[in-house]
Amino acid sequence: MSIRFYSAFVFLFSLLLAAVMWLANDTAKDRSNYISHFNDPFGGRLEIGFKYYMNAFNMAGFSAEISIVITCVVIYLFFAVVWRKIIGFNWFITLLILNIVVFGVFNYYLGTSIRMGLAISFALFCSFMYLEGKKSYFYFLLLTPLIHYGALLYVLIFLWVYLFRSRSFLFHAVFVVLGTIFLLILFDFILPYIGLSSYYIQYFNSDFGRTERLFPFTMAYSLSLIMVIIFSSNEARRISPFLYYLSIYTVPFLVFIVFTGNPLFAKMLMPLVFIKSAFLVLIYRDLIYDSKASSLVVAALLMFNAFSVYYALVMYRLI
Repeated sequence: MSIRFYSAFVFLFSLLLAAVMWLANDTAKDRSNYISHFNDPFGGRLEIGFKYYMNAFNMAGFSAEISIVITCVVIYLFFAVVWRKIIGFNWFITLLILNIVVFGVFNYYLGTSIRMGLAISFALFCSFMYLEGKKSYFYFLLLTPLIHYGALLYVLIFLWVYLFRSRSFLFHAVFVVLGTIFLLILFDFILPYIGLSSYYIQYFNSDFGRTERLFPFTMAYSLSLIMVIIFSSNEARRISPFLYYLSIYTVPFLVFIVFTGNPLFAKMLMPLVFIKSAFLVLIYRDLIYDSKASSLVVAALLMFNAFSVYYALVMYRLI
């Protein structure tokens, strides 16, 4: 019954999201570029998978504006399905927390950078379907970087953790430490040999992707999540070693960003930031769901939903 209610409310939120995204067609950042791309799928410098995705809408006779709205809704639905798979109980509070994360943290990938949003949400969806034993989704997972290269890091980390999921905590901890040392000391030496495109080379040769803020919001959010998860290490590993190992493999890249100031990996970590968000809810579910002050919890979540949606509307330039 709870799954049915969750699905119904996700559908309702999808309709509201569709209306917002339709209004944002004239205001959101990058929207004019995406309208041009959907009108001419093979005319721009985009990943081949996304070109074929856009061309499917073009061949079906959908306008660029409608195609973008549908894409935004699909991104939200992928996020909602994965969120439900990780947490899996209490549909109402689960959905409230999901919306805080999606609109407050992932609004950029939901309604602005929809190409990367589609890639990372679909990669998450395929990986969790694969974990449920649906083996055909493995091939779809491998193809997600063809929608946006930003999904590649998640695919590699997921496959690494899946391959060595039965290994001990010490095994993974050692590789996290080695990965951190490698990125800080050796990454610059191998950079010329890994074939990064001119677009990604900009992260090293200029201020491309950097902000004036010491810590961008998503970076601070991700650091906070991993610190809490590590602090709850024993409980986190008891609940799900797999999700725990996925979470801690963000550490080398977070340390790299903090000490070098290079934001190359920041966006690539977003699928894992989503997993960490859901995993944290799972770790503290008793505190969240069985609180004696449950009405206050719901009131607080509704308030944060309102703030998150407002923030997203500001980002989409509707307010």
